[in-house]
This record gives sequence, structure tokens and C-alpha cells, in this order.
Amino acid sequence: MVAVSRWQALHSRWAPLVQPLLRLVTGVGASAIATYAYLILVARELGPESYATFSAFWAAVVILGAGVYIPIEQETARRGVGITDGAGSRHLGGAAVSAALLVTVVLGALLLVSWPALSGFFSDDALLAAALVLGGLGYSAQFPVRGLLSAGRRYGRYASVLGTEALLRVLLVVVLVVVADPGPAALAAIVGLAALGSALAGVSRTGAGFSARGGALHFLRSAGLLIVGAVALQTLLYSGVLVARALAPPGQAVVAGQLLAAVTVTRIPVFLFQSVESLVVPRIAELAARGDTDGLRSAVRRLVSVVAVLAAVAAVGSATLGPPLVELMFGPEFRVSHGAMALLGVGTGIFMLAVAASDITVSLAGHAQMAVSWLAGLGAGALSLWALEDLTLRVTVPLIVGSCVAAVLATTAARARLLAAVAASR
Repeated sequence: MVAVSRWQALHSRWAPLVQPLLRLVTGVGASAIATYAYLILVARELGPESYATFSAFWAAVVILGAGVYIPIEQETARRGVGITDGAGSRHLGGAAVSAALLVTVVLGALLLVSWPALSGFFSDDALLAAALVLGGLGYSAQFPVRGLLSAGRRYGRYASVLGTEALLRVLLVVVLVVVADPGPAALAAIVGLAALGSALAGVSRTGAGFSARGGALHFLRSAGLLIVGAVALQTLLYSGVLVARALAPPGQAVVAGQLLAAVTVTRIPVFLFQSVESLVVPRIAELAARGDTDGLRSAVRRLVSVVAVLAAVAAVGSATLGPPLVELMFGPEFRVSHGAMALLGVGTGIFMLAVAASDITVSLAGHAQMAVSWLAGLGAGALSLWALEDLTLRVTVPLIVGSCVAAVLATTAARARLLAAVAASR
């Protein structure tokens, strides 16, 4: 009886925390698997040369999605700590959705105006550019929902958004491949459609409607710095694809497609980390606001430990298993050297350490310092690009150099913010 009572006590204490977290892990896993299934199916359907065209869209949508809309999610989550369903959440959700839509409209207008200069990057496929705008509309609905769910620690519901998006991506790409002969634009449109569908599922599960009662410009004033830094961050992360797309010699159009496949493999740890990254920001912000210095230090140590392990996995795994894994996943036409994979893995590992430091900085309201860190990193990466001539080095080294610079600056900023938070709690 005593053992049973203890088990019941432990179950009642931990079940409310463990069960939602397990659902979150399931959703993150489903999202990761679905993303890779989607990219593999697209690559095998299109082949390396057409996949190079698709790579332009994918690099752009990831830079915009993670660079523009994840900061909106993070700012929603940071502001929403302690807010439950009701007027507060509706007002915050409305401001976040309005801000995201405003950004999407601006991005669409900029794309339209600059199309003569950008058309070559998209292989003159205007529908591919339209798919990019559709992706922005989907993210404008999805990421504010995720931000509110993250702030409220509704991990199970957050997982349902990820899971719904994952299911829609896989189903839609399979249907297209089976019933039609889709080009890059049709396959790219799946991203926006899946994001819209998952947002609807998230809203129905939150029970909180989103009104557009103003506040978008005020929201963007603080999220704007995050967006600037995150766009620089993601541009640096996908610099290899962008450089290969722009600088590959004539007749080597397949290089960008092959590189995207390699980048996709080396980014597996990054994807796993970024899937739960939005949960880190509100947690550290909450501990700092409560003055819980012990909990704050513990949360930071756990974050750094996890990221250090993922960084090591990225570096070692890419160098040893990267090339055969790329061919196994994407097909024998996608061949990348061990040297290139090793450099991509090292850059990815350093990049994740820099992201962890900048997340800590953002959690403690260091938005400007985060932006400066990644702008400096992007600038350093660009300078290294012009100092190199070999295409493989120009594709891989800028990420290493830029991530090192960003890591140093972000770590310095995070340490200063942590010391200030500890001092303020005394």
C-alpha cells in the first residue's frame, strides 16, 4: 500500500508535466521526419538540376520563416508569459498576427519591385516567388499561435500544430507526385498550405480567438531587432546554398542542388534544436522575472550542455557519415566530398553554440545585442568569402568564420545579461 501511495503521489506530481512534454517531443519528431521526407521526395522527383531551382525557394523560405516569423513567435511567447486565455491573450495574439501580416505584405511588395533583379535566382519562375509569399501568409497565421501556446506551456497543443503541419506536408507532396507531374513551384506551394492548415488546427485547440485590435507597430518595434538579427543568422546559416547558387561556374547548376542536400543532412541537429528553441526563451525570461537565480543558472547550464552535445554530433557525424547519408537519403546523383561535409559540420556546430548564447541574450531582453552579434557574424562571413577562391571553401568557410564571431559577441552579451539579472534579484 505504501508503494502504491508513493507511486500515486509521484504520478500526480509529474504526470501534468511529463505527458505534455512527451506530446511535444512527439510533435517535434514528426515535424523533423516530415521535413526530411518532404525534401527527399522533392529531390527524387526533380533531380539535382531542377532541385537547384527549388533550393533557391527553400533557402529563401527558411531564411524568412526562421528569420522573420520565429522572432515574432519568440516575442509573442516572451510577452505572453503569465497570460491565460482571455482579453490579454486575444490582444497579444491580434498584435502578433497583425505584425506578421504587415511584414508579409512588405516582403511581397519588395519581391515584386525587385523581381527584375531576383528573377534569375528563381530561374525566372514567378510562381516560385508566389509560393514564397504563400509561405509567408501561412507563417503569419502559424507562428503567433505557436507563440501563445509556448507562453502558456500548452506543449501538447503546440505539438499538435507541428504534427498537423508535418502530416499535411507529407500527404500533399505524395498526392502531387502520384497524380501529377509537379514542377518546383507546385511542390514549393505545399509549405504555405501546410502552415495555414496547422494554424487553423492550433486556433481551434487554443480556444482563444485572435482579434486585430492594433498594437502591431508597437509589437514590431521590439520584434524588429529580433527580426534583423535572425535574418542575418539564417542568411549566414544558408550562406553555402546562396553562394553556390550565385557563384557556381556555368554548366554546374547541379552544385546548388547537391549542396542543399548536404546542408539538409548537416542541419539535422539544428532542426531538432530550433523546433524546441521557442520554449527556451519564455522559460528563461520567466525565471529572470521571478528572481529565481538558481533556476536561471540551472536552465542556462542545461541549455548549453544540450547544445554542446548537438554541436559535437553535427561536427563528427557530418565528417564521418555525411557523404554516404546524403546519397542514401537523396539518391546517387547527390554526391558531396568528406571534406566539404566536415567543414559544414564544424560550421554547424559552432553556429548552434552561437544560437544558444543569443537565445539567452534575447530571453533577458538583449534584443539589440543579439542583432549586433549576428550582423557582425554575417559581415565577417562575407569578408572571408571574398578572401577565398576555391568554390568548396567559399561555400563552407563563411559559416565557420561568421559563427565564431557571432558566438564570441553573443556569449559576452549573455554573460553580462546574466550577471545583471542575478544582481537585480539580490
